[in-house]
Amino acid sequence: MSDFIYTTNTLEILHKHNSKEVTKDVEFFSNPHKHTLDIKSFISMDLEEYIDNYILKKFVESILAKVSFDIKEKSYKLLAEYIKDKILEKYPSHSIIIEIKEDNNNGYIFHYDESGLNVLFG
Repeated sequence: MSDFIYTTNTLEILHKHNSKEVTKDVEFFSNPHKHTLDIKSFISMDLEEYIDNYILKKFVESILAKVSFDIKEKSYKLLAEYIKDKILEKYPSHSIIIEIKEDNNNGYIFHYDESGLNVLFG
């Protein structure tokens, strides 16, 4: 079992659902609408290692600043995988958990085990 540190960041997105996925009673989701995402990024660390929370927060901020509209318009799974990939470029061989909460309400959790397994919750 690993210990984790985490940081919380926010991202405002303009989002719309594919009209094929939307039923008549929620067809307004096909129109662009705004969400505020609270994103928690967890990274595993062992006792011999030190990763500073502030440095991790600034690093995740830099990742989110580069998120393209294409990713924002798609699923939170793609956004979580994008964040995970960028974190692993800097901190390889770590377990990563990305928690994305939409408007402090619904959410998505993505867990990447350092063994290479993706464990998805959503």
